[in-house]
Amino acid sequence: MHNLVTFIVFILFVAIFGDVGEFTRLLGGILIIGIPAAVLFWIFTSVSSSVSLEYEPIRQAKREAVLTRCKPVIEAYAPELLRKRRQFLVDRGYGIKNTKRWDEEKAFFLQNVVAQQVREAYIEIGATDLSAYIESVLDGFKCATPTAPKANSPIAYEQYCGDLLIKAGWQVSSTPCTGDQGADIIAKKYGRVVVIQCKQYSRPVGNKAVQEANAARLHYGADAAVVVSNMTYTRSAQELAGTTNVLLLHHEQLPKL
Repeated sequence: MHNLVTFIVFILFVAIFGDVGEFTRLLGGILIIGIPAAVLFWIFTSVSSSVSLEYEPIRQAKREAVLTRCKPVIEAYAPELLRKRRQFLVDRGYGIKNTKRWDEEKAFFLQNVVAQQVREAYIEIGATDLSAYIESVLDGFKCATPTAPKANSPIAYEQYCGDLLIKAGWQVSSTPCTGDQGADIIAKKYGRVVVIQCKQYSRPVGNKAVQEANAARLHYGADAAVVVSNMTYTRSAQELAGTTNVLLLHHEQLPKL
């Protein structure tokens, strides 16, 4: 069968080019040009592969250097990033999490913070690897940071918030469990008095907490009122807080109060 195919191809070439001599000359020309071209191609690919292998350690070292410069930038905003990761990662059940808002937040942070301070970050690392690196840095930072008590433990949460304030230099006193007039913690520093309403929720905090904090400020004659929570705040709560000058914080922001 193979010999038959070869014979047919030979007959076709003879029919096209007229005689065997013309076919032989064409075949010789192809070989004269093709063999050197094949050799040159083999040399080029071999050299390129060798150069690529030699360059790989240099490229890897450059990536590591860029990541080393990115790390302190990420760590400087780690508390805020961790807070937003908890807020924006939505558990849809069935072991599935909606990461859309968190992915958008990471992209915004990379473009407007990291890339502004480490300009070659996107070129050397790429957006996907940078996003994964943020997760790695935050996971390490989280392990070194005290965590809030589990939900449904309001007294423990108040104590946790009080400890954060004490570490930040505030003098802290807790109000009675009943009759607290909207203040769970009264904090003093540099002659200023702040009343704090602590809300450990599994849903966004609404207007009522803002109203309680504002009433507590009036009752205790405090300089400022704060609502602190592990969750976000509803839009109406944010609007009311804006008109009443009540601060809405996540507990990770307390050390900077």
